[in-house]
Amino acid sequence: MRITRGPQFDWFADEAHRALTSGEFAVSEDSNRLGLRLNGPRLAARGNAEMISEGTPLGAIQVTASGQAIVLFVEQQTTGGYPKIANVIGADLHSVGQLRPRDAIRFEEVSLGAARELWIEQTEVAGFRGAALRMKRVDLNCDMGELPEMLANGSQEALMKFVTSVNVACGGPRGR
Repeated sequence: MRITRGPQFDWFADEAHRALTSGEFAVSEDSNRLGLRLNGPRLAARGNAEMISEGTPLGAIQVTASGQAIVLFVEQQTTGGYPKIANVIGADLHSVGQLRPRDAIRFEEVSLGAARELWIEQTEVAGFRGAALRMKRVDLNCDMGELPEMLANGSQEALMKFVTSVNVACGGPRGR
């Protein structure tokens, strides 16, 4: 399964990077539509870095404090606080849905450019080439309290044609 580096890739030790792409993982019996827990090499982070919750995309590979990898799937939570070492590329997401407990998985890192080309190739085979070339992905990850100020200049109409998904977390304004 092909992956790109995740936003916290640099939080992990070199040994974790090697283990991710050279080790073999097995889908745990504890997996479900939220995420596939993987048994295999532990992916150790450097130090005890903590992070605040942030958006979690489909296919993100989160790593728990114990070093267990979890591939987030179709009913993943909208936000999470585990670091994300990698992301399964869009062209391979369908493969995640085919995995069953005890299935073996290996990861291969590819560049963002290669991931995009593979996505375009896949959509061309499916007959969606023009749409794939026009597609841009926007991650709309902000607090609802920030939204009106951010879009007050009327740019929301221009922005919305590029938004493919939105995660909304509920909570009150800061300080209340």
